[in-house]
Amino acid sequence: MANILQLAQNADEVSHWIYTRRRLSDEDAARKAEAFRPLGDDWVKSLRSGAQKLREGKPARKRPSHILAFEFMLQSKKNSLGRTVPKFCTCGRPHGPKCAVRFKAGIRMLKKVLRKHAPDLLSRYDALHPNRNTRLS
Repeated sequence: MANILQLAQNADEVSHWIYTRRRLSDEDAARKAEAFRPLGDDWVKSLRSGAQKLREGKPARKRPSHILAFEFMLQSKKNSLGRTVPKFCTCGRPHGPKCAVRFKAGIRMLKKVLRKHAPDLLSRYDALHPNRNTRLS
């Protein structure tokens, strides 16, 4: 049972990272929560209030492009950051060093989430694109 709970928490965290949630209106939250009526009134009340709240902090708008870039880089060793930035950057200007820094930071944040929730995916990425900043002794 503990393993199932951990998997559910992992799925919740990863889905939050991928899909940005919107606050639901009172009617929509009540309608969606009613589907869980067989579980009891406490569940319905909890789900209804949870659907009307957002997580703390500013919503991330660039995550979808970072996820697409990560998936693109995961396809081949040839798909480096230099090829990825012009393909997935949404800045609308000629892509310069700032775009590459932004993508590198976004992929680093994604790797941080994946390290905990999908380590096998991260190891595949690291095998294709090893971190060149670490020193070998």
